Amino acid sequence: EGDVDFVFGRATAVFEHCHFRTLDRTDLAGAPYGFVFAPSTAAPNPRGYLVTRCRISSEAPDGYYKLARPWVPSSDPTARPSLVVRDTWLGPGIDAVAPYANMSDAFPWQNQRFAEYRNLGPGARVTAAENRPRLTAAEAGEHTERAYLGDWRPDA
Repeated sequence: EGDVDFVFGRATAVFEHCHFRTLDRTDLAGAPYGFVFAPSTAAPNPRGYLVTRCRISSEAPDGYYKLARPWVPSSDPTARPSLVVRDTWLGPGIDAVAPYANMSDAFPWQNQRFAEYRNLGPGARVTAAENRPRLTAAEAGEHTERAYLGDWRPDA
């Protein structure tokens, strides 16, 4: 649980069956309160964060959190953040109209590798299609635990 960029960095990572919870922020007067994800994937890396079969809930008012923003650090302005959220329940705390935002106008989220597939819940409602990049079924087949981690198993 957290509030600002509480899942961030350069890793290739799979979050499966996780529960992410955003917190209420009494120190802020309005939205957005923060961002769940801030990937900073290196451009040559085809895989960043995969969020699958998870749940994102919130203590904050409806629509006060963004799902993600790209983190392009000054140490590597060639980074091309990657995040796929699929088969996940997005609660009302996620801004359904504009779930993504820029960290810097020089690196707009629309130029990064953000996509969704078969998400559910009030935060997954598509009200502005241009703000919700979608994978096709064929593309979704490239974004699985096996595609990201190969044969590696954390409990093996």
